[in-house]
Amino acid sequence: MVRLKAIDRRVLYLVAAALVLLTRFVPLGLPLAVSPLVRYTFATVENLPDDAVVVLAPMYNEAGNGGMTAFFTALLVHCAERGYRLLIGSTDWTDGPEVVHPVVTSVLARYGSWPSTNTSSVTEAWT
Repeated sequence: MVRLKAIDRRVLYLVAAALVLLTRFVPLGLPLAVSPLVRYTFATVENLPDDAVVVLAPMYNEAGNGGMTAFFTALLVHCAERGYRLLIGSTDWTDGPEVVHPVVTSVLARYGSWPSTNTSSVTEAWT
C-alpha cells in the first residue's frame, strides 16, 4: 500500500487512460452471444408484410433508460429500415414520453419518416 501512495496520481490516471484507449482501438475478441429471444424478435419483424403497422409501446422511464433505450432504438431502426408504418405510444410512465421522444425523432429523421402529416397532434403533445 505504501508503494502505491508513492506513485504520482497523474501517472496512475495516465496508465488508466492508456488502458481504456487501448481497448477502444484494439478489439479484445470477446464472443458476442445472441439470445433466442433476440433471434425471434428479428425474425418476427423480418416476416411482417410490407404494409404492416407496427405498434410500439416503450414503457420505461429514466431508471430503465440505459438498457431499454438500446433495445428500443434497435427495434425502431429495424422497423424504419423495413418501411413499416409505426404507431408509438408510451402511457405507463409519466416521464416516458420525455425519454422516448428524442430517440424516436432522431431515428425517424434519419429515415425521412418524421414528422409526417398525421402526427401533428402527437408532436404538439410531446413538445
